[in-house]
Amino acid sequence: MQFLIQLHFPPMERISFKSKEFFFATLTVCTLSSGLFHAAHSSDFRSNGSSYASEESRGDSRGDTKAGELKGEFKGETFIKGEGFTARDGKSDSSYAGRGFTGRDFKSSFKKGADLDEPEQSLWSKYNVAGRKAMSDADYKRASMLLQLALIEAKKTEKEDLNLAATLNNIAELERLTGKYDNAEKSYKHSLAIKEKLLGPDNMTVAKTLGNMAVLYALKANYTEAERLYKKSLAIKEKTLDKSDPSIASSYNNLAALYDRESRFAEAEKLYTRCLEIRERVLGENNSDVAVTLGNMGNLYFHEQRNDEAEKYFKRALAIDQKVLGRDHPATVAIGASLAKINMARGNLDQVEPSLKKALSVHQSVFGFEHPSVADDLTNLGQYYEQKKSFSEAEHYYKRALSVRKATLGPNHPDTIASEKTYAAVLKLLGRPKETATMSSTPH
Repeated sequence: MQFLIQLHFPPMERISFKSKEFFFATLTVCTLSSGLFHAAHSSDFRSNGSSYASEESRGDSRGDTKAGELKGEFKGETFIKGEGFTARDGKSDSSYAGRGFTGRDFKSSFKKGADLDEPEQSLWSKYNVAGRKAMSDADYKRASMLLQLALIEAKKTEKEDLNLAATLNNIAELERLTGKYDNAEKSYKHSLAIKEKLLGPDNMTVAKTLGNMAVLYALKANYTEAERLYKKSLAIKEKTLDKSDPSIASSYNNLAALYDRESRFAEAEKLYTRCLEIRERVLGENNSDVAVTLGNMGNLYFHEQRNDEAEKYFKRALAIDQKVLGRDHPATVAIGASLAKINMARGNLDQVEPSLKKALSVHQSVFGFEHPSVADDLTNLGQYYEQKKSFSEAEHYYKRALSVRKATLGPNHPDTIASEKTYAAVLKLLGRPKETATMSSTPH
C-alpha cells in the first residue's frame, strides 16, 4: 500500500514504518525543504466553528530539544461564534438560547523562536511542522497523516519527552478542530502531564496547553472549568511576558468569547477592546489575528442586538479575511454567514440564502458532514426558511442539525438541547406535535 503526501517539496525518499498504531508498507513521502518552514513560520491558523482561538492553537512546533529545553512552540488561537457567527481564535458555530459558537478554529499565529531553519532537522521535526502547516491551510486529512507520522517518530525514544508532549498537543488541536472533543481532551491531558513534569507548572508552554484545554472545555459547555484554566494560563503569561505580547491578547480574546457565551457582555467587551488594541498596535490593522477579534466583537454586538455596530465589525473582518485567507476559506465564509444573519435579523432576506449555503458547502468539504460548524450552518438555513415560512424546508435543516449535534456534542450539550427545542417548534407549526414526544423523553 502506497500513499503520497503531496507537499510539493522534492526530492522523494522511501521510508518503511511498522508500529502498533500504524503499518505503512512502503510509505512514500516528500522530504521537506526549508521553504516550508519559512511558510509555516509566518502563517496564521484558523478553524471554523468557534469564537475561541485555540490559545496556542497552532500547536507545538519545536526543533529537536535537549531535556528541559523547549524550542519554538507555536501559538494558536480559537474562536467562538454564535449560531451562524464565527467567533474566532477558536473554532465553532453552535447555538444556545439563540447563540452559539462559530469556531474558526481558530486561527493561530506562529511564535518566533522555533529552529525552523536548521539544515539537518529530524523527521519528527519535519513532520510536526508540516502537520501544523497543513492545519493552517485547513487540510485536515493531510495534517492528520503528518502528525501521526510525527507521533511515530516521537515514540521511538520510548521516553515521555517534550517532543512527545508537543506532538500530543498538536494532535489534540487537530482533534478539537475536527470535532473529536473527547479524543482531544485525552491528548491535551497527556501533553500537559508531560510538560508539567519536565518543565514545572509555571512554564510558558504549560500555559499554552492550559489555554488550549480551556478552549476545548468552552466548546463542550464546561464553562466553569474553561474560565479556571483561562485565568491560570493568563496568570503565567502575565508573569512571564510583556503586557502587550500577542499571546496575552489571545488569552483576552478567548476569555472574552467565554464571557460572551455566558451573556457577561460588559466584561467581554472590555477584554475584546484590550485584545484589539494590542493586536492592531503590534501586528498591524490588516493582520488575520485582528480579523479574529473584529469578528468576535461583531458576534458580541449582534448578541446585544446592536446590529449596526455588529455589521461594521463583520465587514472589517471580512475584508481582511478575503485578502489574507481567500474567499473560500472556512473562516471567510463563516463571516459571510454572520453578515447574512444580520440581514435576517433586519428582515432583509435577499442574498441571504447563497451566503448560508456557501458556508455549509465549504464547511462540509473541509470538516465532513458531522461537525459542530456544519450543524451551525444547518441551523442557520433552518432559521432562514422558517423566517420565509417555508416550514417543510426549515424542518429538513433543523432535523439534520439536531442529528449532527447529538452525534458530535452529545444529548446534554446546550446546543443540542437548543436544537431539540427549535425542531420541536417547527414540527408544531407543521401540525405534527406528536413527533416531539420521543425528544421530550430524552434525559438531559
